[in-house]
Amino acid sequence: LASSLKLGLTPNVIGYGTPSGVMYLGATGPTSTPTFCAFSAPPSSGQATCTNFAQGGSMVSNANGIGHSGGALTLPVTAQVQNYLAQFNGSFNSNQLVTVLAGNNDIFTALGTVSATVTQAVTQAVTSALQQKYVMVYTLPDSSQTPFGRGLPYTGLTPPQTPPAGYVCDNTNTGAPCYLLSNLVQVFNQRLLNDLQGQPVKVLDGYSLLNQEVTNPAQFGFTNVTTPWCNPATTSSLLCNVNTPYAAAGASAANLGTWLFADTVHPTPAGYKIIASTTLQAMKGFGWISQ
Repeated sequence: LASSLKLGLTPNVIGYGTPSGVMYLGATGPTSTPTFCAFSAPPSSGQATCTNFAQGGSMVSNANGIGHSGGALTLPVTAQVQNYLAQFNGSFNSNQLVTVLAGNNDIFTALGTVSATVTQAVTQAVTSALQQKYVMVYTLPDSSQTPFGRGLPYTGLTPPQTPPAGYVCDNTNTGAPCYLLSNLVQVFNQRLLNDLQGQPVKVLDGYSLLNQEVTNPAQFGFTNVTTPWCNPATTSSLLCNVNTPYAAAGASAANLGTWLFADTVHPTPAGYKIIASTTLQAMKGFGWISQ
């Protein structure tokens, strides 16, 4: 989104609410000195000062997120918001854009029942930001449309297994695990929308966006919307880069921009660019920025 708007940014603030105080993520790790990231160059060129920080595997309110037992931090979203507010005088700046997209890891972990406390926790995180004007909430995408969902039950095993050649889980079959996954996402989204009724927030329909990408890939410039671009040996997109394509599936540096999925659940940079451009158009439609 910053790239689309040609906005210069400092790296993501990390460590808020801790004894270390405000820290920034630099090219070589945490630093107390922010380094400006100029988004004037094409995103594909790559810039050492343009870094990103995320709590991979985090859930909405459960601290034991995906990978936590193996050492991942997985600070839950509610705690991230609380720590931010604690560091910055208990509020967001009235000119900040606050976007909230949370719950997918809870869905992947549960695959049984969606607890109402999860959607309530997302709502509470949103409520914490309501004193400022620009709050956008994304509904969850239909996870049954991801390589993970299409490969169930094989992809859900521990460790995950490669589905048989040509296998695709039928998300219209009420007895299929991908049907359950899709239904869980829909229940989550509906509860979230119900909880946000009457709140001064805007909603971006991430569920429909992914379905449109899968149904009409050419419209978004995609040639592959079913296979991960990253080599499975990298485990996840977290450890993937332009030099680790899934060559056996036809992935290469040349077609990275036309594949939707990096791993079994996360988008490629091209996929994120679609989310950013959709967000930008929505912001214009809301009157938040000029046309």
